[in-house]
Amino acid sequence: MLTLPPDLINAYDELYIGNTERFPLSFFSKQYPERSHQRALELFRYALTTRLHWDKYEIRDHLTMDIVKKLKLKPILEYIKFPVGFNPSTSLFFIAWCLYPETKNKSIVDVELETYEHFLSGRIQKMPKMYFDGVDGLNRAYHCLIYAINKYKPSIENDMYSLYEFFTTVNAISFLSEIKLIKVCNSFSISPLDFLHYSLPLAQRDNTYYSYFSFMLQYNSYHSKSSQKDPIPDDEDDENDSDNYKEDE
Repeated sequence: MLTLPPDLINAYDELYIGNTERFPLSFFSKQYPERSHQRALELFRYALTTRLHWDKYEIRDHLTMDIVKKLKLKPILEYIKFPVGFNPSTSLFFIAWCLYPETKNKSIVDVELETYEHFLSGRIQKMPKMYFDGVDGLNRAYHCLIYAINKYKPSIENDMYSLYEFFTTVNAISFLSEIKLIKVCNSFSISPLDFLHYSLPLAQRDNTYYSYFSFMLQYNSYHSKSSQKDPIPDDEDDENDSDNYKEDE
């Protein structure tokens, strides 16, 4: 446990009772992120246990942004290093997890999916930075897609043939747009079918359906392009036939 400097405690107390208006951010520095992170956590502990007399489970279950603002702690929230996929405004329980590891009651994936659900519902307007970046971001996207299928496509989630078939249609594009994953799909340059296949757990992936529908997509694409080639106009054929007829005469 990091011991807070007495000057920081005094400065916070003065701010809390209204004797000063600005938070003493001189105690925190972006140049020392780990120290600032620990110091911010300990200041939260101090405020929540002395002002509200909360225990560790109350901190985990009841801390909200409104309370953070009332305790005048919002300026130091940016010094707490929330994991990618955690939204500070909806994941304040992370503070309790850091201060009291035994209070951790859900997995990182569960929290990341909660963040995604908050984004879908409009509770938050944008996803956290780097949520969909890199290999970890692609794995989060896979989890989000399976979550959305389970929630919004229950009629086909257990019918593998129908599920694979659906992701070869234009309806899949509409669905990905509705669940706000189409940009992710495009940014990784993967087809909806690939997106589905690699999102599924290994035990659920069907390589036979995947190979079949991948082939059908390529086959249909080839024939679609072939049918778009301009045929020789009929009237041109007629002209040639007419000229030949005259020559024969």
